[in-house]
Amino acid sequence: MKDELLPALIYLHGGGWMLHNPDSYDNTVYPIANCSRKITISVDYRLSPDHPFPAPVHDCLDVTRYVLKHGKSLGIDVNRVGIAGDDTGGNIAAAAALRLSNEKSSGLPGLKFQVLMWPPLQAMDFQTPSYVDIGERISVLGRRKMVGYWALYLGLGEW
Repeated sequence: MKDELLPALIYLHGGGWMLHNPDSYDNTVYPIANCSRKITISVDYRLSPDHPFPAPVHDCLDVTRYVLKHGKSLGIDVNRVGIAGDDTGGNIAAAAALRLSNEKSSGLPGLKFQVLMWPPLQAMDFQTPSYVDIGERISVLGRRKMVGYWALYLGLGEW
C-alpha cells in the first residue's frame, strides 16, 4: 500500500568513536534495511577527538527525536522505531535509548527496540573476559587500544 507507514531503524556505526561514517557502512546498513523492510537512518554523528562525549550522543538524540516527532511526514510509523549500533555505535545507541527512556514528559513515543552489537559499555575494568579474549585475537580491539579510544572519546587526551 502506497500510504502505509513503515517501521524505522536508526543506525549508529562503529569505529572507536573516531573512525568511519555512514558512507563507509553502506555494506552493513543496506542489507539490514532490505531484509528488515524498515526505513533505515544512518546517523552521521560527530567524531572524537575533535568532538568528545557527549557530542555523539547529542547528535544521535537530535536525529532520534526528529524521527519520533516528524516521522509520519517521512513515511515512518513513529510507534515502531528502534535504534541499533555496532561496536562504539552500540555504545551511543545504548546511551541515547537510556536518555530517551528517562524523558517520559517529552510527549514523544518511546523506542520500540534496541539492538546493540558488541558494544563497549564500561571503561572501568579492562581485565574482563571479553577485553582479554578479543584483545588477544584482534589487535585493533585490544585493551591498550580500547583504553586509548575511551580516553579520546571522554576528552581525556591520548593515552
